[in-house]
Amino acid sequence: MVWRESDSILHYPLDDSSSGPTMFRTAREWIDTLNDNGPALRDHLREVYGSDDVMWDSRRDHIRRAVEVFARWFGRERRVLIARSPGRVNMMGRHVDHRGGYVNMMTVHREIVAVASPRMDSVVRLVNLDDHFEAEEFDVSDELPHIYSCNDWHDYLCSDRVRDFNSTSMGKWSNYVRAGIYRLCHDAGQGPFVGMDVAIAGDVPIGAGLSSSSALLVATSLAAIAINGMRIQPAKFVDLCGEGEWFVGTRGGSSDHAAVALAVKGKVTPITFLPFRMDEPLDFPPGYRLVVCNSRMQAKKTEGARDTFNHRVACYEIGLALFRKMFPAQCERRCEASPVEYLRDLTPENLGVGLGDLYRMIARLPENPDRTFLRQLLQDRSEWLERVFATHKQPTNYPVRAVLLFGIAECRRSEIFGPMLASGDVAGVGEMMRLSHEGDRVVAFDADGAARLPEARYDDARFEQLASMAENADPDVRRQADLERQPGGYACSCWEIDEMVDIAMKVDGVVGAQLSGAGMGGCMMVLAREDAVEKVRDALVEQYYRPRNLEPEVEVCQPVAGARVLTVEG
Repeated sequence: MVWRESDSILHYPLDDSSSGPTMFRTAREWIDTLNDNGPALRDHLREVYGSDDVMWDSRRDHIRRAVEVFARWFGRERRVLIARSPGRVNMMGRHVDHRGGYVNMMTVHREIVAVASPRMDSVVRLVNLDDHFEAEEFDVSDELPHIYSCNDWHDYLCSDRVRDFNSTSMGKWSNYVRAGIYRLCHDAGQGPFVGMDVAIAGDVPIGAGLSSSSALLVATSLAAIAINGMRIQPAKFVDLCGEGEWFVGTRGGSSDHAAVALAVKGKVTPITFLPFRMDEPLDFPPGYRLVVCNSRMQAKKTEGARDTFNHRVACYEIGLALFRKMFPAQCERRCEASPVEYLRDLTPENLGVGLGDLYRMIARLPENPDRTFLRQLLQDRSEWLERVFATHKQPTNYPVRAVLLFGIAECRRSEIFGPMLASGDVAGVGEMMRLSHEGDRVVAFDADGAARLPEARYDDARFEQLASMAENADPDVRRQADLERQPGGYACSCWEIDEMVDIAMKVDGVVGAQLSGAGMGGCMMVLAREDAVEKVRDALVEQYYRPRNLEPEVEVCQPVAGARVLTVEG
């Protein structure tokens, strides 16, 4: 299945009796097909996983284990389909997909496999190869009246029913399955839902910043679409998955779902949002490898972590609201440039000002306001502001300048990253990775290994300094004031990731290293020459894993095709 935004519609008919590639087979037939490893299966696996026989053989074994789990729980003669969805890494464009920025995605060969069979009712039963995840079930029809009674998805999410559910069911793995299905049902409108029995097998590390939760949501949503015979365009599918995940309480964007659904095998895929657009996939620089390293510190979406993520998003929204309130003339320009609608629009070109003026405008915003002060500043938007506050617990303050500068700069970094990659500017790519991580850093380490807070300032004097540099006659000075070279302060990394980045950056042949995913644990990634990969592994083992008695996990990223339902001839 190839997804092209221009002409494809995601549509799986329930009638699978026609000749050609088949989607539904009995579990027994799928097991036989996977064991036989015939030419048709090998062709399909190469299409998905590439020409590395060892790698796609391991993927075949992983898929077979998922089908065997289904057969043990639900029967070998049930007709099933197999949906798979890979994990992902984002080389550039962190925390800005929901602000209209770019992401530059690669998939990984780790994936979620969902083996599903339709039922005669609306119940969804879930089992997992991993014994840590208990079998669960829910009846979609129990929720449909509440879903259909809300014209707007946001109204449903803000209902007492959903809030009460999240307060009592936080952390259940089935919530991500519910999230995708409920969003699909809300979009489809009044109508029944065909339930399914599903077996899940996943080897995307949990809480590692590789988007295991989004991969689970995408794989089970694909299965639900196929079993219910839905028609959904790819771009809409991505939006529905992203909005569906809000059901679990986070308020992120759709970049993870777009990456795992639409990524191209062996390529870096630039994607932007508002509106959705997928640019031409890019080749990875020859002679270099992207190495993904697991800190073994899980980035769990607990209430505390969710509060932190939602707090940073609130800083974005409050910062943009204040900017538009304080500079209405610049934000509402209607000439050749676009008016300011999203964070990505806060550019000198759109505002009709110089870069120095933009820095001075940011300095006019309060640096670290609390809720009391914000309620005074945004009295005319009090209802909207309280909704923003409701997404997270009350913090001490909102670092508006730091977060806003990170977001504006990251939008710029993510936009120029693709052209840098396409032109072979590996040094530039590495510099953007380093600067992006500096914006997420929470701790820095001196030469002797002592920890200290990052040296970052967001006071009036610092922004005036940047403004003066941007207006300097010396081009080298002006270059240091470029937007993309300003880290800002999003601060969603952790001590462990920051230390791993610093260790990797000292290895000869490494050009860039940074956090992977939303942060607060998980993985980091390293862009290195091929001949430096083992040196990176050795340095991390000696200086990070071994002192902590942690099992090393350092893997070269092997980008595979995006999510799909498996089909094989015959």
